[in-house]
Amino acid sequence: MSIKRSLLSLSVASLLAACGGSDSSESTPPIAVTPAPPVSTNVTTTGVITGFGSVIVNGVKYETNGSAISTDDSPAATESDLAVGMVVNIVGTLDDDGQTGRANVIRYNAEVEGVVNRIDLANQQLRVLGQWISYDDLTEFDDVSLTDLRVGDVVEVSGYRVANGSFYATRIELEEMDKDLKVRGIVSELNAAAQTFMLGELTVNYAGAELDDFGSTALANDLMVKVEGEGGSYDVISNILLAREIELQGDAVDANDGDVLKLEGAISHYLTDESFELAERTIFLDDDTDFRFGSAQDLADGVRIKIKAEYEDGRWEAEDIVFIRDAITKLSGEVSSVDLTASTLTVSGETFLVTAQTQFEDESDSKVRVFDLSALTINDFVKVLGFTNDDAVLVALKVERDNDDKNEIELKGKPSEVGSDFLLIFGNTITVDADTEFDDNDRGITQQEFFSRINTDTLIEVEAVRSGDVLVAREMKIERDDDEDDIGKVEFKGLITAVLENGIQVDGTAVLFDANTELEIDDVELSIDAFLAAVIVGDQAEVEGFYNENNQIIAEEVEVERDDD
Repeated sequence: MSIKRSLLSLSVASLLAACGGSDSSESTPPIAVTPAPPVSTNVTTTGVITGFGSVIVNGVKYETNGSAISTDDSPAATESDLAVGMVVNIVGTLDDDGQTGRANVIRYNAEVEGVVNRIDLANQQLRVLGQWISYDDLTEFDDVSLTDLRVGDVVEVSGYRVANGSFYATRIELEEMDKDLKVRGIVSELNAAAQTFMLGELTVNYAGAELDDFGSTALANDLMVKVEGEGGSYDVISNILLAREIELQGDAVDANDGDVLKLEGAISHYLTDESFELAERTIFLDDDTDFRFGSAQDLADGVRIKIKAEYEDGRWEAEDIVFIRDAITKLSGEVSSVDLTASTLTVSGETFLVTAQTQFEDESDSKVRVFDLSALTINDFVKVLGFTNDDAVLVALKVERDNDDKNEIELKGKPSEVGSDFLLIFGNTITVDADTEFDDNDRGITQQEFFSRINTDTLIEVEAVRSGDVLVAREMKIERDDDEDDIGKVEFKGLITAVLENGIQVDGTAVLFDANTELEIDDVELSIDAFLAAVIVGDQAEVEGFYNENNQIIAEEVEVERDDD
């Protein structure tokens, strides 16, 4: 559909010209003129739902009255079936203000829905159905927390693919154990004789599967597919899924010159200064492409971005590219002011700018669905995640309202002052006591080591409790880039897949013991020999340790807990 403009003003002008002037003493009644409807453009968008009151995606509020909404579980869903953090595809129109539009079609499809193989707390990753799922502070967890999540649980993951078999999660939801299993990915290592192929690290057996939407296309490597299986069709130890249905994926949409595409995702197949793929579409660059929070030199496979592109001469050309920033600032506390005109809120003395991209979530008992800056009130307890832009302005990426818990405070930022036993962050004095834990790159260190390694340029995360006018830290952690230290702490949960001569294999990864390793089964401490004699394949283990200079995992502690049933 091409751009439509109202002819109403032209028609009115013609009518007035035809009437001409009049010498009559009778007054001519005024002609009622209906305002022209807003100019709209066809738009296709893929992105994260950041709020409601309509559906807000990629900074645009899409009206949903009359929209055809579908999800994995329902072809005739409603807006109430959608949630903040879901990645959806919208086909509709975009108003000329660029901030509002109408959704004709909204589709939600989970990327992975399956059994948790591993919970890697140190690296902020899960392995689900053989796919690596990364998460961060911006990921929405629904009906579950990382503390409660267990290996063997079934989760639904919304997000986008970073690489084959690797995803970034925008939302993780706990599901029922008998839930059907689903995973989207690219076929590799197709073995027609064995009737198997790989999706990431998952082996798919398609011997009894129905092929859907393939037409004359044969199953082959490099095809994008969605694989479905029944709840009991996956074997955790062998990592094999018996497929019930395999659906060929392809979302080609006819486009006309002037149509708009708004996408969020991770770059793949980047050709320097020419093009890249995003959400399975090829996007071309030119000299007129504008960049925010980065430049063309920052484009690379795996980098997460948001784009606006226009269809011209048979291809999508990027107009704007916004690099998605990590949340390097975290602050929880009471709201002291809200300025709707300036789009700001102030928490614990710090003022954050709220943008059309800011994600809002109400986790308080109120559970307000249409929750935005205008819904906040003074003294609300919130957690704000954000970053500092090039103009030294704190920008809110996510605002989450919680129940009042004013004694437990989280902060993440660079301290303005560092002592031998205290920090000053965001105007808050944070002291330590005998119970404070200190970490550097996820490895425990002493108080003296911690304060000797930090300065006002060090990014620090703090969990603290309020005591009078000061905060007492329960944990202080130095946040470092992954490439600053290759040898770090290991902390993950998984099923034991093999018992070794001097260790165990957990989710396919060797974990070795030494004389300092502490071993427990159901809270009973055991020697290495007794532990190896008692442990069995299929037990669930929690491992804490470190990588040695040979890149081997040496366990400091291994705990096995067996279900009572």
